[in-house]
Amino acid sequence: DPTLQGKDRVVVNRSLQLGTYGNGWIKFKARGHNDIHVIVYDTPHTIPVSSTAAISGECYRFIIGGWKNTKTVLRRNFNKSSVQVAEVPGFKIDNPGQWADYWIQIDNGKIALGKGSQVGSNPLLQWNDSRPLRYARYVGFGGFDKINEYKDVEVNAAMEGEVVKDIAAYQAKIKGLEESSAADKERLETLNTEAEGLRAKALELEKLKGTVQGYQVEITTLKATLKKLEDEELTEDQVAAKDKSELQAEVNKYKMLSDALKKAVEEKNKQIIALNTTIKEKAGVQSEVAKYKAQVESLTGSVAAKATEIENLKKALVAFQAKVTAQAQVVAQAQVAQPTITMSGVMPVELIKKTVTATVAPGTMPVGQPTVKVKKKKKKLTTKQYVKKYSKKKWAKKRIRKFGAKWNKRSDKRKKRLLKKWKKAQKKKKLTTKQYVKKYSKKKWAKKRIEKLGAKWNKRSDKRKKRLLKKWKKLRKKKKK
Repeated sequence: DPTLQGKDRVVVNRSLQLGTYGNGWIKFKARGHNDIHVIVYDTPHTIPVSSTAAISGECYRFIIGGWKNTKTVLRRNFNKSSVQVAEVPGFKIDNPGQWADYWIQIDNGKIALGKGSQVGSNPLLQWNDSRPLRYARYVGFGGFDKINEYKDVEVNAAMEGEVVKDIAAYQAKIKGLEESSAADKERLETLNTEAEGLRAKALELEKLKGTVQGYQVEITTLKATLKKLEDEELTEDQVAAKDKSELQAEVNKYKMLSDALKKAVEEKNKQIIALNTTIKEKAGVQSEVAKYKAQVESLTGSVAAKATEIENLKKALVAFQAKVTAQAQVVAQAQVAQPTITMSGVMPVELIKKTVTATVAPGTMPVGQPTVKVKKKKKKLTTKQYVKKYSKKKWAKKRIRKFGAKWNKRSDKRKKRLLKKWKKAQKKKKLTTKQYVKKYSKKKWAKKRIEKLGAKWNKRSDKRKKRLLKKWKKLRKKKKK
């Protein structure tokens, strides 16, 4: 049972899990004189507290009343690989040997430890982890040099409602972004239409400016013609040659031309004034076009950014749903056929969210992982099925051939007895010296040593080779330990 631990170790059990990875709370009662150990690990583990070796995996380790009941600390990871991240100097277990309520809360790297039965009341220690442990989930209890006791352990289980809320939040955010993006696209289309109209107006303005320039050229030409007429004088010979009526006709003709030219100049000037007024009125078009262009670019960027964010959110939602499914499977596996554990001097203990009260006497703790696996009972084979199954094995076929026709005359019971006998003999069958050398000389650890011996190896007898291989095998086992 994970709430009942012997000294000098912490047992992290699969049956005590936070609601989600890296998030949740733990409430418990503890009784001890010092070193109340609570650990949140990424895998179920049995950890020797006094060991100096680095333990694999990542965890948060809370030590209440450590160092002979002089301080309380939070450490990240275990032993050689651990780092102390927070401390409450001078915090002691007030009444050693009496039950006290504690709580721990982990919320995406925000970690807190407090005293009392309500989570959040009387916080003692707080710390923000800049790199939160993503998979810290399994809870364990233990002690150091004395036996500590724990009861009323409560861990928030995976709540379906919370998961549904999270998924709904993702979906609402995606929907909101999609609606906002659709509105942006509509506004973008409107702006593009308006911008097209303004561009047409801008082209019209350019044409008007061109017309004004044309009129100004015409006026210049007319003025030059008028001046030429005014400057033009008849010589004395031309005057003598013409009679008065002809001269009068020519003067009248010049006057008419001069009046027509003046009128044309006045008309063109009026047109130029009108065009200039129109140009002034439409002068803001270009600035409006520039504004619309800036708005279009901004909205285009916004639509693209929202599309990227929607894609990312959809991916995050898929990952979240996969994670929830995986967690649901783990919880389901942990809850299937969990047996009540009974040990000498220990009361039966129920699962998560149920009150657990018991005392463990020294020396009565189970060694290693306390979880119990329930094996499914295999269906027993009938005599006929047994004979049918095992008579097909290689080791059985050889012996059956020796029997020949006698084998078929025997009853199924007699056949079964013989097959069982041969099966036992097959298990006990030892390798010959040659087979042993052939098998183990192919191993990596043997190959290295054989290479060192070189030609000497081939000169040795099989018996000598076998002895050496056995010796090397033992040495390898010792190194592993």
